[in-house]
Order: sequence, then C-alpha cells, then structure tokens
Amino acid sequence: MLPHLVALLHEIWALVVMEDIETEDEGMIALASNVDLIQGFLFGMPRPDVVAETPPIMSSLCAQFSDTVHTNAPALNIMQSVGSTFSATIHVLSQGVDRTLDCAQLMNMDRVLRCYLLDDKGTQIGPHYDSLLRTTKNDDRFAPLSDAAGGNWCRRPYFRRALENPGHTQTTRPYFSIPDAGICVTMACTFDFHGTTFVFCCDLEPRDDHCACIDAYSVNSDAIRPPIALRRFEMR
Repeated sequence: MLPHLVALLHEIWALVVMEDIETEDEGMIALASNVDLIQGFLFGMPRPDVVAETPPIMSSLCAQFSDTVHTNAPALNIMQSVGSTFSATIHVLSQGVDRTLDCAQLMNMDRVLRCYLLDDKGTQIGPHYDSLLRTTKNDDRFAPLSDAAGGNWCRRPYFRRALENPGHTQTTRPYFSIPDAGICVTMACTFDFHGTTFVFCCDLEPRDDHCACIDAYSVNSDAIRPPIALRRFEMR
C-alpha cells in the first residue's frame, strides 16, 4: 500500500518525506517505497548544522536493498520470458491468424491467468481465454461478472498507457481484478490489423517475488535511487 501512496504523491509533483526511521527494517521499507527524503535516529541525532556527508548506514541499507533485487532475479527472468512470448504473440496477431492458436504458447506459461483483446475504444472483443495452468480459483460470488465479453476497459491505466505508447508493452503494478476477485498484473500492447488498432492484454498472477520485481521490468518504471537522509534540528 505504501508504494502506491508514494507513487500517487509523485504524480502530483510532490516530494515524499518518511520520518521517524529508527531501525534498518524501517529504512528498507523506505527504500522499497521510493520515498525522496528520510529522517530519523537511525541516521543520527538532531543537530543545528547541516551535515554534507552521507551517513554510513545509508550505504549499508542501499547494499542490502540491492541484494534483495538480485535475490528476485528468478522472478524477473520469468517476467522477461513472459514478456518475450507476449511480444511474439503480438506479432502473430498482427498477421491475422486465429486468436486461439496465437495465444496457445503464452497460455501455457507459468503465472499467466488469461488473455483478451480490446478495440481502440476499450471494448473487449469476445471472451477471454483462461490458462489451464492457473493456480487460483475464481470467487463464486463474482461469477456473474466472469463473462467480460463486451465489457469496456477504457478506464484502466494499462489500456490508456498502451494507446499512448503504441507498439510498446506496458506492465501495471498489482491491482484488483474483477474476474478473479483478487490481485493481478496486466501486460498490454497495441497492434494494427488492416488499419485498425487493437490492444492485446495478458493478466498474470502476482506472487510475492513477482511483485517485488515488477518495477524493474516495467518499461515505465523509474530508476532505483536512494532517498536523501535528513538530519533535522528539532526543538524538544
């Protein structure tokens, strides 16, 4: 939740300060949340002057955070593998071959939930195609919403971003998915067929290690950078 709040604040051109950082675990949360400024006793006691050098603990935290990124490399490799097959599927779709056959390889990949096609207005063309390998089960309470044929997804960020970046795969952060009544991640990309634009989408199951590497894979993600440690003079 915290990274989403930070991202929202960044979208309104705000800098984000996380205060009262007193433990390394809290420092790691700050790094993972992509805040801009951090302050707390972990970095030093309050003092009236400005300290130019970076606190030694910051280098340690950044090294630990970098290790977690490398630890998530297998999940990143899966994302890259799915992304490569997704791009290949887009190419085949643009040739006008049967959609069911086009999706076959993608639908047999780990973590893939479903594929579906949207027109340039966001309306879903036909039913979605569920993966036979999926490990999650649809919530029966949402069964009436499971058939999304004819539904309109123009409000979804992945659809808007795909149209804004034609031909480039867009990857979302985890969000609530209606068909599953759970969390998913969506890849989306445009392609043209006979002069008409379509958006091909693929929903993925976001396991814990998967979520941790999504920003590293996403074409729109920011480069990882450490926040600045503040030593604020406080009147006590």
